[in-house]
Amino acid sequence: MDIKEYILSGVLELYVLGKLDAQESAAVELMAAQHPEIRAEIDAIEQALEVYAQMHGQTPPQGTLENILNRVDQLRPPNPIKASGAAPKPPRFLMTFVIIAALVSIVAALWAYNGKLQTEGQIAQVQERLDSFRRECDQIARENAANRAELAFLKDGATRPITMRGTPNKDSTAIASVYVNPLQGKAYLNVVKLPPPPAGKQYQLWAIVGTAAPADMGVFDLPTTPGELKEIAFSPQFADKVTFAVTLEDAGGKPTPDLTQLYLISEAG
Repeated sequence: MDIKEYILSGVLELYVLGKLDAQESAAVELMAAQHPEIRAEIDAIEQALEVYAQMHGQTPPQGTLENILNRVDQLRPPNPIKASGAAPKPPRFLMTFVIIAALVSIVAALWAYNGKLQTEGQIAQVQERLDSFRRECDQIARENAANRAELAFLKDGATRPITMRGTPNKDSTAIASVYVNPLQGKAYLNVVKLPPPPAGKQYQLWAIVGTAAPADMGVFDLPTTPGELKEIAFSPQFADKVTFAVTLEDAGGKPTPDLTQLYLISEAG
């Protein structure tokens, strides 16, 4: 499991707020026992929330926490539909937005009851925590916007997939695809399987139209996450029959391909 993604998912904030059921809470506690960074994150969240409660030693009005937690339930987004195939992942863990809304509600309720925090240092701690959530939300929003754009591209009826398969003398199980949409004037590369390149080497994509020499489409690194799409330069010639190929070249690429290092090639499509 990716520990960083687990921490950013929002489940730790829900655990501290008491919004998980017994089974979910037990799972979080097990993860915290196994991973010190998760325990440290839980401690940091609890410390930030305790700041709100330490206001002149007074207790918030009865029902304040219940009202806040009800608001969390109202803000909880529906579960996204899982995408399949090469489509990009649906927006991941939007609960971060819900947590921010809950924290803002806590600030408003306690501020109205007690007036202000005890010290400027406590205010700075709370502000730092909220700023961290806002930065995370901004990043998630950008990723979600990119995912939606890619999904719309793949669903477009004018998008045509061109599959490249591994060559027998290199890796016959290798596979990648180029998605071409002449109406949008866009093309994306999706690498499904390629062996890691040796040090000092990079894979390079080529486009071959008719009898013309292979056109350099640039070098690329292997994706860090499955289904990741890389936008490549589009040519109007892609609307006709085009063959795509991938060779292993020196880092930075070459003007002409080394056909002895041909790893992927498609049928003209």
